[in-house]
Amino acid sequence: MSPGLIVAASLALAGLPLLNPAPAPAGDPVGVWVTADGSSEVRIAPCGADICGFPSDAPDPPAGTNLAVAPTPHDPRNQILWLEHDPDGRWKGWVYSPRSGKVYRALLEMRAANRLKLTGCLVGPLCHSQIWSRAS
Repeated sequence: MSPGLIVAASLALAGLPLLNPAPAPAGDPVGVWVTADGSSEVRIAPCGADICGFPSDAPDPPAGTNLAVAPTPHDPRNQILWLEHDPDGRWKGWVYSPRSGKVYRALLEMRAANRLKLTGCLVGPLCHSQIWSRAS
């Protein structure tokens, strides 16, 4: 597992409180994103009505794979995000941390056409956020 993926997914492990953010601007998270530290890229793609995130160099999953179902820690698809669209314009779901082998609650908010905020929560208010930039 690449160090960048570990960093990207470890956002769920830090203990910063989640503030009550203002509604995010509308935007489309589908595409390739550079993690906050610039060490990894994550490809966000449609999964039916939902979205999923994969390391950008991961192969596409086999046709017909139900990506909306949370993968197990040893899932060969390398899926690290799976999120459902919320009426308030955010995406809510789960993030997988390769470092811990655990799954955490996640919230994705578009901040601009080329910026998103990904927040992972261990439990309750124990959350950490990162700003990702769209790859050029």
